[in-house]
Amino acid sequence: MKIAPLLLLTFCTVSSVFGQKLVAETYHVRVVTNQGKHIRGILDDVTVDDVYLTDESTTPKAIPLDIIRKVVIRRDDKRPVIRTGAVIGGLVFGFFTVEGLKRNPTRNPISAGLTLLLASGTGVAIGAGVGALIGNVSSRVVRPGIRENQLTDLRRQLEPFSVRYQRDVFNRVSQ
Repeated sequence: MKIAPLLLLTFCTVSSVFGQKLVAETYHVRVVTNQGKHIRGILDDVTVDDVYLTDESTTPKAIPLDIIRKVVIRRDDKRPVIRTGAVIGGLVFGFFTVEGLKRNPTRNPISAGLTLLLASGTGVAIGAGVGALIGNVSSRVVRPGIRENQLTDLRRQLEPFSVRYQRDVFNRVSQ
C-alpha cells in the first residue's frame, strides 16, 4: 500500500507535463522534390495544390504537392521532450534511491534527505540530457502514397503540422 502515493504523484506529474497547451507549435521541414532539390523552412500552410514554407524572408515559398518526393518534419520546440525526460529521470532515480535507503538506511534523516536530493537531481540532469538527445534525433518522414489520391493523402498528412491549421483549431477551441 505504500506504493499508491508514489503512483499518484507520478500520475499527477506526468499528466501535468503532457497536458495540452493552446499554443501553435512550429515545425521545421525539409522538402525533397522529385528532382532531388532540398528546400528547408517552417511549415506555414498546406493548400489543395501547394505547401507553403517560410524562412528568414517574409514571403512564403510555394511548393507544388505533385513534385514532392518526401517531407521530413522536426519539432521546433524541444523543451517539452526535455522536461518530460527530466521529470521521468528524477522520479526514477528518486524511486530507486528510496528503495536503496530502505535496505541500507543512513544514520540520520539529514543525510537521507541529502542523498535523495542529490540522486533526484542527478536523475533530472540525466533525464534532461536523454530528452535533448531524443528531441534532436526524432523526426517524422511523410511520403506521398502510391494510390490515385496520393496528393490528398499527402495534404492530409502534412496539414496538422502547419501553423495555419493549428491556429484555426485553437481559434475554434477558444470560442
